[in-house]
Amino acid sequence: MAVAPTLAVMDAGRMCWQKHSSLRASLSILNAGISGNRILHDNPEWFGRRAKVRMDWDVLEQRGVSHVIWLEGINDLMHPGAFAPVSETVTAQQIIGAFTEGIARFHQHGIQVALGTILPFKGWVAYSEEAENKRQQINHWIRTSGVPDHVLDFDRMVQDPSDPQKVLEVYDIGDHLHPNNRGFLKMAEGIDLGFFTQVAADLA
Repeated sequence: MAVAPTLAVMDAGRMCWQKHSSLRASLSILNAGISGNRILHDNPEWFGRRAKVRMDWDVLEQRGVSHVIWLEGINDLMHPGAFAPVSETVTAQQIIGAFTEGIARFHQHGIQVALGTILPFKGWVAYSEEAENKRQQINHWIRTSGVPDHVLDFDRMVQDPSDPQKVLEVYDIGDHLHPNNRGFLKMAEGIDLGFFTQVAADLA
């Protein structure tokens, strides 16, 4: 008997967008999202183990996972100096290296990866031009490197066309960092289900 394909979601925020009905109807969804989570540093008391570690038990050890949506990085950029020690400041290349390593590990287990671009956060209390420059470098790599199997350009889905460093007001929960329900719905509607559902057809 074939194992039903499962989509694991590694995210660092609220997961309302992955509850979109069309996505849920296509695949089983394993919600591995942790608010405030980072890729490269731990904060076990509040935000959990870093993604490089927790991907083992949250994804790789789970039965039947065929795809991963990976949307992280924003907290690595803006936590140090605000919610974490300055010594935990990271470079764009360190984030890119972690994504590259993580995707390679997923591929070793036959798991395909849809990597999400990092959302805008201008106006957030911990926003800085330095972090924004890193976000732009990382997003450019996500879009152009060819390393992920699929790109989910969440950044462009919710950004303000007149000021792309900001979330469009109608999608902003009010803190200039987190999307509201309308923003999450916009993100869900932007997901190409064909990338995830082909494996379901193959196993049928």
